[in-house]
This record gives sequence, C-alpha cells and structure tokens, in this order.
Amino acid sequence: MNRTARYDWLLVSLIILENLFIWVFHRVGLIGQTANATGFLLSSVLVGVVVLAKFHKRNVVLISTREGGRKWLPWIVCIALLLVFNEFTIRVMKVYTPELSSDILPAIKLMVKSLLSGHYPYGPQVLAPIGINRVSNYLPMHWLPFTVAEYFRFDYRSVTFVVWAGAAGWLTFQAERAGDLRTRLIVPLLVTFVYFMVYFFYPGLMGVTIELLTAGYYMLLLIALNRRGIVLPGIMIAVCLLSRYYIVLWLPLWAFVLFISGARRQLLLTSLVVAVVLITVYIFPFLSKDWSVLSHSIKDYQTLPFNEWMHCDGNGVPIHLYDGAGFANYFYEKYVHTYLMTGYLIYKKLFAVMVALTVLALGTWYTFNRKKIDRDIFLLASLKVFMSVCLSFILVPYTYLMVTGVFLSVALYAEQARYRLD
Repeated sequence: MNRTARYDWLLVSLIILENLFIWVFHRVGLIGQTANATGFLLSSVLVGVVVLAKFHKRNVVLISTREGGRKWLPWIVCIALLLVFNEFTIRVMKVYTPELSSDILPAIKLMVKSLLSGHYPYGPQVLAPIGINRVSNYLPMHWLPFTVAEYFRFDYRSVTFVVWAGAAGWLTFQAERAGDLRTRLIVPLLVTFVYFMVYFFYPGLMGVTIELLTAGYYMLLLIALNRRGIVLPGIMIAVCLLSRYYIVLWLPLWAFVLFISGARRQLLLTSLVVAVVLITVYIFPFLSKDWSVLSHSIKDYQTLPFNEWMHCDGNGVPIHLYDGAGFANYFYEKYVHTYLMTGYLIYKKLFAVMVALTVLALGTWYTFNRKKIDRDIFLLASLKVFMSVCLSFILVPYTYLMVTGVFLSVALYAEQARYRLD
C-alpha cells in the first residue's frame, strides 16, 4: 500500500469514527458525555491534521478531469444517489411536523411572510405569534432562501435538501469524473454513510431543523476555496457569513495566508466580492433600515445561549449540554450549585481562547511551512481543524450543529483526493 492509499484509508477511518462519536456511541449509552465529546473532538481535528501530514513536504498536481472512461457514468451515479436521498428525506418529512417540535421553521416562515407582504422582517413584533417578543437574530441566508418555498407553496425543508444535495452531488460528480478508482468509490460511499447515520440516529435533524442548509453552504465553501478564482470563493464566504457566524473567526487566518503567500490581488478582489454580497443581501435591504438589528443580534448571541443551560430534561440536566458533544457540561456541573452564570461566563471565555489559540497555532505553522505545503490544501485542512474546535467548544453544543462538521470532513476528503502526489 503506497503513501497516498495509507493516508486516504486513515482519513476514511477517522471520518467513520467521528460519526460514530457524534451519532452512536453516546446515544446508545456506550460511553459518557465527556469521553464522547473528547473522542469527537480528537477524531474531528485529526481529519484536518492528517490532510496536512499527507501533503507536507510533497509536490502536488491538481487533477482536473479523468481521461477516457464513460462520460455518462458520473451523471448516473449522482442522479441515482440523489434520488435515493430524496426518497428517504421525504419519508422523514412525512413523520415530523416542525411546528410541534421547534421554533426554527415557524420563525423563518414568519420572517418570509413578512418580507413577501411588504413588511420589515426584522420588526420587533414579527415573531410575536410564536411567543418570541424580540427582533429575530437570524441572518439573511438563514431564512431568505425559503422565500422561494413560500412563493411557490412547497415544503420549506425541500430548500435545505436541495442546497445540501447540490453540494453532495457536486462532490460526487467531480470524484467520479476526476478521481482514481478508490476516490470514485469512497466519495459516494462516504456521502451515503454520513447521510444514513443522520437518517437512522438523528432523523429529527432533517425533519425539524435546517442544518442541512448550513452544511451545504460550508461544503460549497470548501469546494470554492479549492479553486483559485475570485467570484465563487467570495460568494460562498459571504453566504456562510450570512448564515451562521462560525467562519468570521477563521477569516483572519484565510486573509493572513493569502497575504503572506503573495496572493494579495486575489485577497483584495475576493474581499470586494464578499463586501458586495454583504451590502446587497444584508446591509442595504435590511440593516440600513434599522442598524440596531445588528446590535440586537450580537446581544442575543451573547445572552440567549445561557437559557439552554437551564433547559433541563426529565432528569434535571440541560438537554443540549449532555447530548454527546461539547464540554459545557463540565462547567455546568461545577457551578450549578453555586452561581451558574459564573460558569457560563468562564466557558464563554474558554471558547474565545480555544478558537484564538487554534487560529494562532495554524497561522504560526503555516508561516514556517508555507514553502512545504500547497496553500489551498492548507486552507482546506485549516478550515476543518478550526471548525472542529469551534463546534466542540461552542456555548451550546446542539448535536444538530455538528452535521456541518461531519459533512465538511466528507468534502475535505473529496477535495484533497483531487490532488496527486508527485
């Protein structure tokens, strides 16, 4: 077995392990909360680290297309997979009624209907019908795509599936078109594996949340970063910024890498694309009408997570702090009998420190190794490492948030497989 094959099989093993930790081990009672969270963090981080190790001090060639072969085969594989995913997703949608289980889709519907009726979707009373008496903290790409579903009168959850399926289909198609036999087999199998892990162990994620939408965004972001263009990376960075905030904490590293690697023109032009999208989609249509919306959102992100620290199940413990991911439970246990807010504030500082240290460590490593590793490969792997730490130390480790991280692993495997070691 050659070097490439060894690293690829190690990556596959880590991705499988990452999924077992988040969806299976804790859920069926095999291991406790802290051990499971630690295993998930380590397996997740190692996916990115192994990619860095695989390409460190190696010359690489990006494979664009596969010569020969049946050109129709990638289309057949992609269409067949997406039809299977569509069928099982529809089954989940028929079982779950979002309005009975979560306020996510009901809030989105209210914002969409407000916009389409000519009203301001960030008004203070927009969410009042579902008992939320504050301005929504949802960023535009978290709810704006659903205007299509409302206008044409189809299930909102179809939008989440289409975006995710588009990203999964893109990864599969290019793997079938550009990869060797191992890649052409492993990429669709990994996509299928992660999808059905969610389907069997956490179907509510598909039924009552929109996290497949965010997962799709970040998969597309990783695909875009592996293309040395300007428009697509700029658009996807902006889209991710306008969905969930994770990437804003990684962007300084992205800018630093482009700057010291000499791609300053690319950095400038991509940043301009990001700015144009932000202005067009968020600042001009929404923020310019009420700048306090941004301050309300920042305040909500600072304070609302604490409510989940007091959202307990029948056993008297916070549901989302003991669902297999994250380390917030340790601080909850330490301070629950004294002053819980103190534990929350300490953990918030720990989150900031861990994220900052991760970015600093990655930036330092690249500074001394930038001539020993391809820039784009580093950006792909660093995004995965960063997201692993960010999601593991997030203030409320909702299990459904982790789907973005595990699908990012699949996207990373598929994109790194497009490189051939010389």
